[in-house]
Amino acid sequence: MLDGINDGTENWEIRKYIGYKDFTKFMSSDDDFFAIRRFDRMHARVLLYQQARISALEQQLDSLDESLSAREAKDVDNGSVRDDVPERKDLILGQIATSLVEYGRCFPCIRGIH
Repeated sequence: MLDGINDGTENWEIRKYIGYKDFTKFMSSDDDFFAIRRFDRMHARVLLYQQARISALEQQLDSLDESLSAREAKDVDNGSVRDDVPERKDLILGQIATSLVEYGRCFPCIRGIH
């Protein structure tokens, strides 16, 4: 495979001619050779981080809902999403939506979860 490549120079190194390109060709040639790291521990850590973040946002939303439902609160229709007035609620819900999408993307990465 490497016949004729070495031109006799002192700095000839095989890694210049074969590397990730050939290694990936070999790895993908058979399922038995396709061994990659899943980073399960890192995925679990990220999921726990995202759970904590989503839980904190959930608490903020619950607290805001409770304050808007208080007897002394301004009269708003808490039964309609369309009539939600507070921009803060919209901001929190937007952050929750984004966080849930990110959280959901991690599940296929975890072993045994489909």
